[in-house]
Amino acid sequence: MTNVVPSRTHNLASLEDEVQAQLKRQRIGSSVEHVSENDIGRLSAEAVLSQYEAAAKAVEGMGEEIKDRIQRLEDALKECDKDMHTVEEAAKAIREKGKLVYMQIQEASGVSDAIRNACAEFHKKVSA
Repeated sequence: MTNVVPSRTHNLASLEDEVQAQLKRQRIGSSVEHVSENDIGRLSAEAVLSQYEAAAKAVEGMGEEIKDRIQRLEDALKECDKDMHTVEEAAKAIREKGKLVYMQIQEASGVSDAIRNACAEFHKKVSA
C-alpha cells in the first residue's frame, strides 16, 4: 500500500478522493467491519488486515502442500503393501522350491544307496 502524505498543494477534498480511491483498490476482509470514522485508522487497519490475510493464505497453501504430501505418502504405502505381498509370495515360492529340492536329494540319496547296495551284492557274487 502506498502512503498518502498530503503535500502543500493538496486540499482536504483531493486527499479524501485519494483515500477513497485507495480504499476501492484494497479489499477489506468479509469477516471484519470498520467501525471508526477515521480514514487513516481504517487504512492502517486494512493494511494490517491484508497482511494477516496474506499470512492466512500462506498457511492454507502450506496445508494444501501437506495434503498433497499425505496423498503421495498414502500412494507410496499402497505401493509398499503391494511390494510386501510380492516379497511374501517370493519367500513362499522359495521355501516350496527348497522342500522340493530337499525331497529330490533325499530320493536321489535313497536311489544311490540302493545302487551302492546292489553293486556291493553283485561284487560279492562275482568275487565268490
